Amino acid sequence: FRGKGIIKEDDFVVLWTGGFNTWTDVDTLFKGLTMAIKENPKIKFVSTGGEIPEQDVITYPHFTELVNKSDFKKNFLLMGWINGKDVPNYYFEADIGINIDKDIYEVKLGSKSRILDWMRAGLPVISSNVCELTEIIEKEKIGYTFRPHDPSDLARKLILLSGKKEE
Repeated sequence: FRGKGIIKEDDFVVLWTGGFNTWTDVDTLFKGLTMAIKENPKIKFVSTGGEIPEQDVITYPHFTELVNKSDFKKNFLLMGWINGKDVPNYYFEADIGINIDKDIYEVKLGSKSRILDWMRAGLPVISSNVCELTEIIEKEKIGYTFRPHDPSDLARKLILLSGKKEE
């Protein structure tokens, strides 16, 4: 996807992969991204995945509606569901993988395999800090976290990280 249109070689790509479930905090995601994009238009969001049929058909359409009404629509590349064997290719073109969850029990008691997939591929991670895995990421300084439900904290971290792309 990089260098073929909307995403330029020197853009800072924030990647989401997988489903947008009921515990995905798309409002904080959208607000945090747009606040960061205002400061640095080189920040681009790419997602693979989407709604989860028969489980959550509200969260992803809500997110796409926010994007479509945004002044920054050009900074979002929503790929929808793609062939699973192609997903890892996105890891290698992105600058950071993002996970963003609500601070609820389903998240606190679970974990995110997408984060582990990104880390295995060498893709840096930023996540809302709401479960044991993200607490470990924060404590061990092996990735980046932000406060849940805090778009300003997310934006601040994305702006900081986009300025340290080589790091």
